Amino acid sequence: MGIPSHILFRSVDVQWAAAIRRVREKNRSIEEISVDMDTSRLRANKSLTSSARPSKRVRLEIPAVSTSVDVEARPEAEALILHFHRTPIPFSHIKDFTEMVENLERIEMPGQIAAVLQNPLLQHVVSCQHSRTTAARFSMWLQHALLEEFINSPDVTAVKQKEQLLHLVIKYSNFLQEGIPACERFLEKYLISWNGQDYKRHIFELIARYRMCPFSRLEETVLEPLRCLFFSSSVYFKCQVLVSLTSLLRNYCLVEWRRYLPQSEDENSLQEDGTSKRKYMSLFDEGVEEFLPRDTIQRLIEYVDRICCIALLVEADNILLMNYILCFYEQVCQLPKYSIPVICLPSRSVVYRMLLGVSAMPTSRICGLLCSYKTAFDQLKSSLQHLNVTAEETGLSQIDDLNLYITDFATSLWQYKAFQSSRPSAAFTFDPEVIQALDVPHPSACLSIHSHQSLLGFVAQFLQETQPEGSVVHPNSIKASQNTKQMYLKFLQRVHLHGIVQFVATFIRRKTRKDASREVSTMIMEEV
Repeated sequence: MGIPSHILFRSVDVQWAAAIRRVREKNRSIEEISVDMDTSRLRANKSLTSSARPSKRVRLEIPAVSTSVDVEARPEAEALILHFHRTPIPFSHIKDFTEMVENLERIEMPGQIAAVLQNPLLQHVVSCQHSRTTAARFSMWLQHALLEEFINSPDVTAVKQKEQLLHLVIKYSNFLQEGIPACERFLEKYLISWNGQDYKRHIFELIARYRMCPFSRLEETVLEPLRCLFFSSSVYFKCQVLVSLTSLLRNYCLVEWRRYLPQSEDENSLQEDGTSKRKYMSLFDEGVEEFLPRDTIQRLIEYVDRICCIALLVEADNILLMNYILCFYEQVCQLPKYSIPVICLPSRSVVYRMLLGVSAMPTSRICGLLCSYKTAFDQLKSSLQHLNVTAEETGLSQIDDLNLYITDFATSLWQYKAFQSSRPSAAFTFDPEVIQALDVPHPSACLSIHSHQSLLGFVAQFLQETQPEGSVVHPNSIKASQNTKQMYLKFLQRVHLHGIVQFVATFIRRKTRKDASREVSTMIMEEV
């Protein structure tokens, strides 16, 4: 059987031929692309493996003032531009403060907004124009710079440059009199791993400018990291922490309280999204969640009081630590002066450690502090009727504790009845058998102003100045007459122990009887 000689397809199908040709071209292009990609990968890998040195990170530099309009290259165009009244003027053409004030609304911001850190004139422009765009640009740059320099890529060789950056940021924040949100976000991340030594002075200054916020957030982001370092560091670091927290409280009193005041007094001050409107101008107009500023201040004081009690116990009543604890409470008793309806007394542990200390400084200052608290309670009681708050919310319910402090100080320092007084006491309530077991002569007089262990050196100096040379002197000779007591009080005033003298003048009253003897009594504050 032979093979047929005829052809099955006598003509070419044009459509099928075109389809086959398209498929072949498509497959050829895919193969060529894959080959090119493989070649490029090989070249890239070769270049990576061949390069021995990694690329160096570019050092962050604060830019100088520049403008986005190139008017220097076109002087004729510049003259034409400045001819019109509403045409923007590049900031680089502003020479002095007068020219800035005259053209404030026409000034064009520089291309690099970070230049505001080094230019005082530009700082005035930014604060006066109050542009959200400018504030957002600056916050974005600053947050990136701080995170890059201190957290993402820490470089121990560039300490001076980093300190200079922090110094400029703090200086600008003090100029604005408010905290910068970018700095707060930086602190929230940096304090977690901070060792307490790097850039210590600058970090404490940034904390002092931390804006008011709910106490739960303040405690989590700032106070808890500081607490961990506080109890694991030296007494000098503890004092620096107290200085920073005192400055933070002062910032709340002078600046932040008024800025956040409407959300606690005016219900209509809340926006639709739950954030609060501010009563005063702020460059960084960022809303915060609803909270009570009074509650933040009160809980901050209570938090510091707790760590102070433990710190005095740990550091064995260190005199330097006592000084900064007293500085903090001297700021606390000034709260009613700034129309802040909050008053917080120091704990009994703090008060009586100051009274029973071996140095005259804390003894005198705690006496003066009680006088300041009396004034603060009087101011708060007079303003309470104009406020929609209760005595418990403001702290006025602590007036009984203040009266106990006053009674104990008066009976021990002036009346020589520390362990004999029939009045209630917060520190001198002991069983008589315990006092007798001490076998100390005249125990109640040991805490008087002429026998107190912290004042014996001053007593000896006073007696040397007032008694004849060579005579035998004894501290008890001071209480022999009222004239000698008054001379001794003037001496204490001269050696700068003003607190004791002020306490006696404020809380001790003397009534003259017919037989010319004197009866000493303590002035107790009236309850609310």
